[in-house]
Amino acid sequence: MLVSAISQNRNNGYNMSSNMPFYNSRSNETIGDTAFNSLTPYVSKKVVSSEKLPQIFDNINEWQNFCHKQILGFFDGVHTAHQAVIKSALDYAGEAMLITFKDSPAKYFNQEAEYIYTRKQSLKKIMSLGVSGVVELNFAEIANMPADEYLKFIVQKYNPISISTGYNHTFGKNRSGNPDFLAENADKFGYKYICVPPQMFNDQIISSTLIRKLLKEGNILLANRLLGTNFMLEGTVIRGAQLGRTIGFPTANIKYTPEIVQIPFGVYSARVNNRPAVLNWGMKPTVHNTKEPIVEVHIINFDGDLYGKNIEIEITSKIRDEKKFRGLEELRTQIEKDVKECLKL
Repeated sequence: MLVSAISQNRNNGYNMSSNMPFYNSRSNETIGDTAFNSLTPYVSKKVVSSEKLPQIFDNINEWQNFCHKQILGFFDGVHTAHQAVIKSALDYAGEAMLITFKDSPAKYFNQEAEYIYTRKQSLKKIMSLGVSGVVELNFAEIANMPADEYLKFIVQKYNPISISTGYNHTFGKNRSGNPDFLAENADKFGYKYICVPPQMFNDQIISSTLIRKLLKEGNILLANRLLGTNFMLEGTVIRGAQLGRTIGFPTANIKYTPEIVQIPFGVYSARVNNRPAVLNWGMKPTVHNTKEPIVEVHIINFDGDLYGKNIEIEITSKIRDEKKFRGLEELRTQIEKDVKECLKL
């Protein structure tokens, strides 16, 4: 990911927090603790509503005069390592715009794209970090641009006083641009290069790839810790067979968003609008009335009508695997246990 913090005042002092390591391009040294392990998400001093989305633009020229500090990259999950890079730019420049892509670059290379969050969820999370606005670009339009041309474009367009990236950032045709390339060109173009080293947890590098793996394994607790927020599903409530009502556990049903990484079939502790809930994701093997998997969530002590409404479900931990029971009474008894387990967590 490339983070470019731009300011009209090139005499600003660098005010990065003391425990955030950075690469000094002028001395080719990494300064600070390279095993920075804080998993607390950065929150801007500017308080914003979690429902508020940043201003979104479709091209660079549309917002050129809106803000002179930018963040560039594709932030799948906006996890704690992404937050460290964003923080490095915000600590330096105070405010920033984020330039990203409408779709994962993986799609350009004909690879399957599995997202951790939906676009809407990612934008909300980015906004909560203090980013002022977002520009969404078409990756195909810059994918074949040589690294030196891309860097010249950034410098000529925005005159950056600093560029911050993660340790493994690459850009340009054939990924020819990297941290060494940015450090080597820092003096030439007059910017300070800040390279945020790997963010570690239990000797593992925090990454979107690792978090997707954890989610696929059902390790929700650790995935959430590395995300800094809970994994979420969202969708419009649809009508089901209403079988849950007959055994005392009405559910709100939604379809699993296809492009979101899939967690294993099973029963999960969840929250809906800050209310505790039990979620089942799977084929409902006890009742045999579905041809495709469905998300069912029972919101504890809630009896409202949610049909046709969009809900956001935070998944906090896995309770058990999906199981076929001998009948509805056995299923009801198990759901009672699931609810008690959920309330303990």
